[in-house]
Amino acid sequence: MKKLSSTLVAAFVLAACAQKSDPAQQYRDVLPQAEIVQIGTPSAEPNAGALSARSDALGQSPSYGSEYAQTSYWTAVSVNGGVWWTLTLVKVITAFPPSADCSDTSCTWGPWAGDDGLNEWKFHADKVADHFEYQLSARAIAGAAPWTDLLTGTAFPGADRNHGNGSFTVYFDRQDALPHPDGWVKQDYGTLDVNYDNRTRIAIDATLAGGKDQDPANPHMMDATYSFRRDPGHGGDLGLGVVNVDTSERLSLHTRWDGTGAGRSDVHYQAAGGSPDFTSTECWAGAGGIPPWVPAFGETYDDKVPFGTEATDCVFNPADFLPLP
Repeated sequence: MKKLSSTLVAAFVLAACAQKSDPAQQYRDVLPQAEIVQIGTPSAEPNAGALSARSDALGQSPSYGSEYAQTSYWTAVSVNGGVWWTLTLVKVITAFPPSADCSDTSCTWGPWAGDDGLNEWKFHADKVADHFEYQLSARAIAGAAPWTDLLTGTAFPGADRNHGNGSFTVYFDRQDALPHPDGWVKQDYGTLDVNYDNRTRIAIDATLAGGKDQDPANPHMMDATYSFRRDPGHGGDLGLGVVNVDTSERLSLHTRWDGTGAGRSDVHYQAAGGSPDFTSTECWAGAGGIPPWVPAFGETYDDKVPFGTEATDCVFNPADFLPLP
């Protein structure tokens, strides 16, 4: 989705014009925001609630001493990058006046041609009873091809524009059917289904089918489920189930961390064919090093080595293993 944002900005700027009234604002206010619909990773507050896919997720991993903290980070990145660029593109589109009739029941932006001259795009939203339904679509300009939905969703408004709940689906692989300029590189894979609710705390559940793990040390195709909960100021809870499509390995990971970033991961792993099959735990210090002689995010307990004492060196006890996917 990264290419889409740069492709469309010029077209949207040209389409912008002054309006005395803005009937489209109710649609903008209810759409999910990229900054909020992000799966968090262990880090010190105030950033523990939502990983910044603009820089952290697309750059280098933080210096987590724990292997499982690193795994938590990269699995979140694998979801957050695509979500960030998709929802940011929607925000860019709807920041400008709609190009078609906009009323209390529906509103449309586009269609507009991208600056590569190959595809055109549109965003449409409908108000249906107490919620809104929306689609981001694209099609090849040549031959008047049918429209293809790249994003579909349903949104329920909350108390203000920063709160609400809903669901959406991102069809990353449908981009392949569109024409692309020379040098285009596919970066997001599969179909991602997301349910989110941040009316009181942040809750995100996601399923990625046919995705790709973005860990540079171990890239592979995968199917995955995610469950993320965060109470602001109190850290987070990330549950993960992964099937490595390339090897048939299965993994469940449950990561919990507090407001300092100190945390614990309980992992259940099963190799292809069912053996070996084992569980394991790692714990780590907070971002500032807790106790102070331990490096930031440095391991404090590892039952594989082993070292440390679980009862005293883990910020969460007891272990909490999730079922294998």
